[in-house]
Amino acid sequence: MNYYQNVYKNLIFNKYNKIYSFILDILGKKIRKNSTNKYILNDFFLSKCKITNNIPYIIGITGSVAVGKTTISKLLQFLLQTRFNNFKIELINTDSFLYPNYILNNIGLMHKKGFPESYDINLLFSSLFNIKKGISSVSIPVYSHKIYDIIPKCEQVINLPDIIIIEGLNILQNIPIYNHILISDFVDFSIYIDSSEELLKCWYINRFFQLIKNSRSNLKSIFYNYNKITEFKVCKIANKFWEDINLLNLKLNILPTRDKADLIIYKSDNHSLKLI
Repeated sequence: MNYYQNVYKNLIFNKYNKIYSFILDILGKKIRKNSTNKYILNDFFLSKCKITNNIPYIIGITGSVAVGKTTISKLLQFLLQTRFNNFKIELINTDSFLYPNYILNNIGLMHKKGFPESYDINLLFSSLFNIKKGISSVSIPVYSHKIYDIIPKCEQVINLPDIIIIEGLNILQNIPIYNHILISDFVDFSIYIDSSEELLKCWYINRFFQLIKNSRSNLKSIFYNYNKITEFKVCKIANKFWEDINLLNLKLNILPTRDKADLIIYKSDNHSLKLI
């Protein structure tokens, strides 16, 4: 969390702090109202139908691959923790509900990883349902971008948080997960992070090179073997991945959800933010 503390300190001295302050003010009011409503319901029913205080307020963050969802989610988690220092705040990623690579290979969907059909929707539904219901110790898988797969025998335990930030490509998509219920039905407030296709492609390719660089001492990383080929070939491969998979997914499944978001944040070339 030290990285995000440093980012926050930098925000204090530049204009982008105003944007995060605005977001925090909005979320602060909604989270406090949500907490108050639970107490009012408890009093109204005289505890005969007690509403647990651990039904979390869920914030959904979505947008294209490489737009910076994870960074903004972690920063928002830190900022909310500074404002609600007695709250437990968890961060989860819908990548954790991707089918493992061996399953995607078996069903012929490896080339559509990140598309709606590549997720274990039943597991996603049951996990969100149990979390929102206030059940303690809900275990979910853990995804690693280093190995580009679900980590075997590894899990994240969600234990009665007050706030959850869930980020991923599919937060606002019209994909019924059970009896016409959507992922967005579990989300109390949603944010879409937007940018131009040119910048998204640039950020994706840059991230691809960074993952290769970080894999040099990690034989298990799916990016390790890319260290053996020229940068020109790597760039061509990354460009093809972007055009054939990520850009297509953006146009078909992600971008159409933008107008459903409660708040849209636009990122420009230097990662500066603007509210829409």
